[in-house]
Amino acid sequence: MERILSLGAPYVVTQMAPDSDFTLKEQAYKDQGKSLTNGEEADPYDLKSGWVGYMRAEGRHITVDLGSIKNITEVSGRFLHNPTMGVLMPREVQVSASLDNINFYFIGSANNKKPLFTPGPLAEKYIIKTEPVLARYVRVSFLTDVWTFLDQIEVRGNLEGEGKALSIVKPIIKTLPKEESPKPYLAAATGMKHLVLIYSGEKFNWQKSDFLPYVGYLNPETLISEDYLFDGFLFLEFKDGKGRGFLFLPYGKTIDGYSFNHAGEKPSTWKHWQNYLDSLFKEGQNLSALDLAVGTLKENLDLPNYRVKVEIAIPYPSPKQSGFGELAGEAISFNLEDQDTALNNRVQAIKLYIDNTLERYKLASYKNLEIVAFYWLEENVSYSSTPKEAELIRRTAEIVHQNGFAFHWIPFVQAEGFREWREFGFDLAMMQPNYFFHPNAKEERLENNAQLAQKYGLSVEIEVSNQVFQSEDYRQRFKKYLQNAAKYNFTNSLLGYYQDTNLFGLAALSNDPQKREIYDWVYRFVRQGKAPR
Repeated sequence: MERILSLGAPYVVTQMAPDSDFTLKEQAYKDQGKSLTNGEEADPYDLKSGWVGYMRAEGRHITVDLGSIKNITEVSGRFLHNPTMGVLMPREVQVSASLDNINFYFIGSANNKKPLFTPGPLAEKYIIKTEPVLARYVRVSFLTDVWTFLDQIEVRGNLEGEGKALSIVKPIIKTLPKEESPKPYLAAATGMKHLVLIYSGEKFNWQKSDFLPYVGYLNPETLISEDYLFDGFLFLEFKDGKGRGFLFLPYGKTIDGYSFNHAGEKPSTWKHWQNYLDSLFKEGQNLSALDLAVGTLKENLDLPNYRVKVEIAIPYPSPKQSGFGELAGEAISFNLEDQDTALNNRVQAIKLYIDNTLERYKLASYKNLEIVAFYWLEENVSYSSTPKEAELIRRTAEIVHQNGFAFHWIPFVQAEGFREWREFGFDLAMMQPNYFFHPNAKEERLENNAQLAQKYGLSVEIEVSNQVFQSEDYRQRFKKYLQNAAKYNFTNSLLGYYQDTNLFGLAALSNDPQKREIYDWVYRFVRQGKAPR
């Protein structure tokens, strides 16, 4: 007779990419002891009613010990779905079995049949049936998107000696995550290898003197360029003077008190997009200043044909925006019940922004710059909460590619959509480790980020802030970024460099040897591939 074999059984939960910071965040929804095998279903409307939460860390293996060899016929797991809270059902659940807790054998899988943007909260049971198989250990495996909540695992079957059993099934032929790991995407498409992020506009408008330490390596005595440095410059902005949000910013609030969630509390309008372009193309600052700085570098190094590569960020057209402005004489809203019209309006705004950018670039006639790519500013693909989000990005990619440019993305660590970056039309993605800024994050975060990046074909971002000037701990954190990138051969990829505004420039011009050393570390890494010891 078939029965529940797992009731009250112990189990072990294993993170696929162990991360102590994510483990700490899970404590708010921790297992109370055999919560997954107590036979009690939780309330979808109450996260404290028995749900166990698992945050990122790639995914989980949950191994149930049945105590003795049993005859297994069915395995199920009950998962929660509530996209407004970042709680998503797994795309797929895989089940494997073992006699010895060492050698596991794949016995089946189940897929989520509902779109990720399906409203919640709701609970759904994934059921995997199998021909009878002998096993003592049953493993349930799934990947995580932000949060995964689970309340029950049930293993059904017969006790020893009951029913017909297979001696063992075939060895595992399918695992989570996939074994094949593509190499990081190379920079050949754009010719760039070292891309520095240039936040410009409200926070800082760059002048020629600000760019000189970036386009070329400054001699510490003469402060004259003796070698070139960064070959790529990404211009982006996350707010304007009135606090309008362009960017998803997961680190808290900006200096003026405006927080930036997925779409921003005060989403930007066409006027704000235009104001940013005005600032970007203003004579003597930002792009113009970079052009002048490269001109000086060329004279110093006698490089008459040298040009640096530039990419421009695309502001996020927020689905919360009801009054974006007039385009082609018509008032445009992105906040509509008709999702297709809302999508078309968002795409129209992006196309007009790209067209406007290219027109301004052509008129500027820069001698030393070349636009090679556009950048998707949003650091997360929120297709679980915004139905047309994936299509929006794919259509943006089409516009970018039709104009002959590459399309890039820098998601935060294990952001929603990071595994599927190619499916959205991106030519390159660089994943942020988010290690430098989070005191609870350990060095394992860097290792995991590098390994996941290689697994899914991404590159990585180097991150540093002014904290590197304040303590030895932060100096060591930044050093580990460079060491990690060298260890995993990301110097063969396009690397992004996040800095706190003009940090590298401040380091280059500093009389403090420790501050200057930060700049020298970057130079040796960029030009020679050597990380500090």
